[in-house]
Amino acid sequence: DGAPTKQTKKAAAPSKKEKKEAAPKDDDFEAPKEKKVEHPLAALNRTSPPKMKIDDWKVCYSNTKPLSKAMEYLWQNVDLKDYSFWFMKYNYNDENKKMFMTCNAVGGFIQRSDAMRKFAFGVMDVVGEEGGLIEIVGCWMFRGQSVEYMLDANPDAEYYTWTKVETLDDATKARIAAYFCNEDDLEGKKIADGKVFK
Repeated sequence: DGAPTKQTKKAAAPSKKEKKEAAPKDDDFEAPKEKKVEHPLAALNRTSPPKMKIDDWKVCYSNTKPLSKAMEYLWQNVDLKDYSFWFMKYNYNDENKKMFMTCNAVGGFIQRSDAMRKFAFGVMDVVGEEGGLIEIVGCWMFRGQSVEYMLDANPDAEYYTWTKVETLDDATKARIAAYFCNEDDLEGKKIADGKVFK
């Protein structure tokens, strides 16, 4: 009777292993399902490749000094059919009481936007001074023509007013350049802190 018992135990051991292996297999089976859902902007890149890759712009922005030279590259290569520019402003700026908390809020916004890393570039600034009006403002460049993917990626984005740039005239280019490049002041207000999403 001992021999069959041993065989039974031996047979039981692999079945436990199989059970252990089964779970990862199920997980492995589920994961590709998620991967198969291609991000709409990734699909857009595949079906309609942009004239300028956003990564090329990010490299240029990171490695070019002064930044005004990087802006020359941007204007020479960007096409409004491929990308859209958006100015953003926090809806509750009058509630920003402490500078450090406001700066932390911007850092958190940047972190929570990570799902847009391949499709967006942006600069957010905290302007103003402690004891006065402290505002969060920014300017972003998105692949495609909509802000909806940012709203999907980062729930905090709904607390901002987003204004789309309709035409790249000289005045608008200068305003975008101020957001992307300025370190000391922005539209007459002192920059207390700035964060770049790239």
